[in-house]
Amino acid sequence: MAVRRRRTTPAKGPSGPTSRVRAVESLEQWDSMLAKAASGRRLVVCQFFQAQNYACAQMRSYFRRMSVDPALKKAAFAEIEVDAVEAELLEECGVVQGVTRIPHYACFVDGEEVETYTGGQPSEVQAMIQRQLAQLHSGSSLLTKLLLAAGGAAAIGAALWWRVRSSGGGGGDGAPANLGEELRSLGERIRLAQQRKRNCERAGKLKGAKHQARILRQLQVQRQAAEQQMLQREQPGAAAAAPGGDAERAGGTRGRKGRGRRQQGGASPIPEGIATAQYSSDDEGASSSVCRQRRRPPPGSVLYSDEE
Repeated sequence: MAVRRRRTTPAKGPSGPTSRVRAVESLEQWDSMLAKAASGRRLVVCQFFQAQNYACAQMRSYFRRMSVDPALKKAAFAEIEVDAVEAELLEECGVVQGVTRIPHYACFVDGEEVETYTGGQPSEVQAMIQRQLAQLHSGSSLLTKLLLAAGGAAAIGAALWWRVRSSGGGGGDGAPANLGEELRSLGERIRLAQQRKRNCERAGKLKGAKHQARILRQLQVQRQAAEQQMLQREQPGAAAAAPGGDAERAGGTRGRKGRGRRQQGGASPIPEGIATAQYSSDDEGASSSVCRQRRRPPPGSVLYSDEE
């Protein structure tokens, strides 16, 4: 009778986690993950994919391996399926349906996007993560944040300065000494804000575009206030220039004004320079850019990658 030998089972060693990738499905989860990473000064790497995309299916396996790499242990990994989440989450992450190609990878530091990569090369993704980790620990990303904060503080200071000048703190009559120079300066600042807004929209930086749109609205309000001040300063001058002793000239002036009102349908005369500044091409560009920003793509649009 043959003796059956019992097979020896190999001793199981300590098995580590197979993946540290967290699936984000809502805006609350994304905000919580960014806040937790910011408190610990960690880098957040997010992968945007589609389940039915072949290139995304291949890159997801590489992304899971990167998450357990000891060299990348100081980074937090997340993934978002673009077809299964709400539009607000994609807008918060700067992903636009029909525009952003996938697989798409983005690095976030302190809640701000610092670098992106689109494609199917795992080595490029790993190099991007290592580069951002090195910059995070060297302090260069903190310097970038400080520069951005200084720019925002300068913009707020300029707005406060304009309010002080317009409220009477900068001059005796409550208006700037040279409104023409102020209007030209505001026009240049409006054109610069429009150019920056267009650049942010082309680059897919929705937060930057919203910030520039807010600055643009403030500058337009300031320009309208300056135009009203110029009108108020010109109307008393025109009234003082008309002589009051000559009844015939006054009557003739009233007749000419009455004929002008009947011809214009009751509209008050506006100086030519003010009308040109109020209905310039910059306002049309601003309104069209705002309309383009508010237009959203249809919810059924599908993203496509370069590898298909």
